[in-house]
Amino acid sequence: MRSAGFKAIWFGIEDLNAELVSKGQSAEKTKEAFLALRAAGISPRPMMIHYDEQPWTRNDGKYGLKETVEYLRDECKATSIQITYITPSIGSRAYDQHYLHGEVLKKVGKMEVEDYLFDGNHVVATKHSSPYSKQQELLKGYRLFYSPKELIKRLFWKKDGVKRMDILNQFGGMIGYLKSRLTMKPWLKDLKTAKLERWDSLPVFSDYTLIDLHDNTVIESISAHNDAITIIIEKNAVLDKIESLKKEFYSIVEGIKAIELTYPKLGDLKEIALARLAELNKVVSEFTKEHYLLLCERIKEFVQSVREIIMHIRNQNIELITTTPSI
Repeated sequence: MRSAGFKAIWFGIEDLNAELVSKGQSAEKTKEAFLALRAAGISPRPMMIHYDEQPWTRNDGKYGLKETVEYLRDECKATSIQITYITPSIGSRAYDQHYLHGEVLKKVGKMEVEDYLFDGNHVVATKHSSPYSKQQELLKGYRLFYSPKELIKRLFWKKDGVKRMDILNQFGGMIGYLKSRLTMKPWLKDLKTAKLERWDSLPVFSDYTLIDLHDNTVIESISAHNDAITIIIEKNAVLDKIESLKKEFYSIVEGIKAIELTYPKLGDLKEIALARLAELNKVVSEFTKEHYLLLCERIKEFVQSVREIIMHIRNQNIELITTTPSI
């Protein structure tokens, strides 16, 4: 692989305690894989997640962040390391819980916690009593891995296909650490001393916020704060019904086509179903907020049309493979 130009692999280690993600990994398996890669001249680069329940130092048999970094640095001989703090991501299962449970910071002092701070490098969501201490742990993890002492140590490592990358990454990591400390100085100061304000509901970023339409708690929380989102929720609920109806009409049409030669009189019902389907598509394209209740009534009419068509077919002692929708 190395001869083909394969130089490095970034591993999502996440957490050697295996509390966040169950991947069947272990400290021993990680070490074995990393050393095998180095022997092949391929640079192993772990990426980790720090989180509220992970301590800085070993506690109750768990790897602390300190021990994890030291293990990856000394035993696994990782070339580089990335440590990010677990952060709410739109579309993730726990996204709404982070907000509704009051974990996500809304303001730190006078500073609004804007989108660019949700980069994993800033502690913006935590149940911990001191977000400042968790932020410091994140930075200490980098300082533990990238340091003049570690650079000197690696200069004396046995030469292999990865050593040059080790040294370059130590230089780059130390520069990156110092730059981060400098740019994060105002954030760290406010995180330590200023008043922290947290979200108690889901934020609304735009009319197209990604939400779970099956979670009533989320729907109620958003609807209470934004009318546009309420309409989108309603529209999506209506469109779900309409998609179901379309399938019913298509089912009827295809069912009639399959037996039309045997029962030619069904051709008229097929045309009615196609006409109603075209009308349904037109109704969807003209949907507006003001017409929401009217559209709900129209949907009921279309459902009735499906039932009537099926009833006509059954009155002729014919069965189609279809189902009658409910509303």
